Amino acid sequence: MGSIGNYSFKKMYSPQMPKLSVVMEEIDRKGKDGVVFCSHGRKAQEVEVNTVAIADTLNEANSASERYRALIGSAVTMVDDQGRTIPNVMILDVNVYHVQKVAISTPIAAYLVYAIWRLKATGQGG
Repeated sequence: MGSIGNYSFKKMYSPQMPKLSVVMEEIDRKGKDGVVFCSHGRKAQEVEVNTVAIADTLNEANSASERYRALIGSAVTMVDDQGRTIPNVMILDVNVYHVQKVAISTPIAAYLVYAIWRLKATGQGG
């Protein structure tokens, strides 16, 4: 189980979100008493995350794409499939590529919603 923003998923398949490496460099200023530190960071790589959500109705399943796409450009908190919390993950794109009906018990059914998310750690906050 995992989540992206306010959306929870039954399954989440993803590589580990890369941590941003930060190096602190001491800068020597000639003729000045004291030190200055400057931090240098590396840009995070984009990560593709596959998710499977459960929807109770066909209408809910079909509207998932629109609801997910509303998050594009937002920085959200993600909890990955290993339970790690990653704050301020930027949602670059999301594509719902399949909705599958599954019978739980007659006449009750549910729908699996499959999506691919493109995410990037921003390194801000948290």
